[in-house]
Amino acid sequence: TLVNTIVWDKVDPGLGWRWRRSWEAIIEASVGRPRVWHGGTDRRNVLRFPRAIPQNEDHPTPKPVPLLEELMLAAAPARGTVLDPFAGSGSTLIAAERTGRSCLAAELEPRYCDIVLARWEAISGGHAQRLEGGAR
Repeated sequence: TLVNTIVWDKVDPGLGWRWRRSWEAIIEASVGRPRVWHGGTDRRNVLRFPRAIPQNEDHPTPKPVPLLEELMLAAAPARGTVLDPFAGSGSTLIAAERTGRSCLAAELEPRYCDIVLARWEAISGGHAQRLEGGAR
C-alpha cells in the first residue's frame, strides 16, 4: 500500500548546468495498513539532509545514512524489516543495522553488491556470505 511520498531536499545538489535537481522522491509503502508511526503529530514530508559524497569507486549516488535512519525511526517497527530493492551503496542496510532493524536488500550490479557487503562488514564487524553470483 502506498502510504506517502516524502521529498528529500539535498540542500546542495552539486555541480551542474542550468536547472539542477535538488530533491528526490522517497516512497513510503506498507504491506497492508501501516501500523507504526513514531514521527510525532506535526511531521512534514520534506526532509533536509545534505547529500552523501561518493568515495573512491563507490556508487555514484549514495544516500545519506542519517536520512534513512530518521525514516526508519519514524515509520518502521523496532526490530522490524525494511526493504530496499535498489541497494546501491548499501546506505539502507547500514541504517537498518544502526537502528536495530533487519534489511532485505537487492542490487543488480555485482560491483555495487561488493560495495554493500564491504560497508556492512566494516560497520557491523560481521562477515557476509555471498549466496550466488557477484564479482568477488
